[in-house]
Amino acid sequence: MTTVQPRLRMFAGPNGSGKSTLKEILKPEWLGVYINADDLEAEIRANGFVSLHDFGVEATQAQLRDFFANSTFLIKEGLTEDAQKIYFKSFLNQISISTGMAAIFQRRNELD
Repeated sequence: MTTVQPRLRMFAGPNGSGKSTLKEILKPEWLGVYINADDLEAEIRANGFVSLHDFGVEATQAQLRDFFANSTFLIKEGLTEDAQKIYFKSFLNQISISTGMAAIFQRRNELD
């Protein structure tokens, strides 16, 4: 039996360099789970939440809260208070993150 090797593919570049175009022309099975911070922020702002189920995340609310509470990035950037405002909602075995995450995106954008 062959062991599947986890892989990370990252597309980086300035605005207009073709990252989104590349994502559109590549086969979905080549990409796996696609994550784009701009898309996440837009979804949170439009819907008030983002479903982690769409990204293959299987975690309990306690695990997610622990992750955010102990995130070295959030601690370093002074975002732990914002992270405490994140609202987790479970439904149909899915977990969504609420608009509290939008505050983290906004603060992160301000830092860039």
